[in-house]
Amino acid sequence: MPRIHLDLTKVEAVGSGGGFPVFPADAGPYTLQVEGEPKVGNSKRSGQTMMTVVLRILDPEQFAGQTFRQWYSFTDKQPASGRLKALANACSVVYDRDGFNTEDFTNAVFVCDLVVEPDDRGREFNRIENPRAAQDQAQAAGAEEPPPPPEAAPVEPPASASTAPRRAPIPIAARTTAATAPVVPRRSVR
Repeated sequence: MPRIHLDLTKVEAVGSGGGFPVFPADAGPYTLQVEGEPKVGNSKRSGQTMMTVVLRILDPEQFAGQTFRQWYSFTDKQPASGRLKALANACSVVYDRDGFNTEDFTNAVFVCDLVVEPDDRGREFNRIENPRAAQDQAQAAGAEEPPPPPEAAPVEPPASASTAPRRAPIPIAARTTAATAPVVPRRSVR
């Protein structure tokens, strides 16, 4: 699992990469799953380090099971860095100033729009746009949240409970307070 040292904390999330085959853009939002851990290597054309992500279509149903690829360059320049950040956000990948782990993308499910664009040779390819977490899409579509679990009926203490011996109180010096609690560092996720 390579650790990618790229600071995505200061860029704005936008669009996505490019790949073959071409699926129609007007088929509605696509639900995609990252298939396996993305591969990291150098571009054959530019030599720049990049990540190749294989995406499996889960929905729309007529394309379910088919796969295509997206490529993400490791740069701090827009729009490439913004596309990578948008994908990381949609896949709930934790990143910080020191980068992220590629294995965190493995099997992540997200929703996006697909656009069809020509490459520099005139060939058409898909690029994901507006990637978002799958649960965000369900809420936006008006899906109802599951009902809260039913409240349990109050349990009456047994009649003998009032006669049971009470535990001794914890001495004040032994209690954990804000001043004595262990400090847990917080990490900024986004």
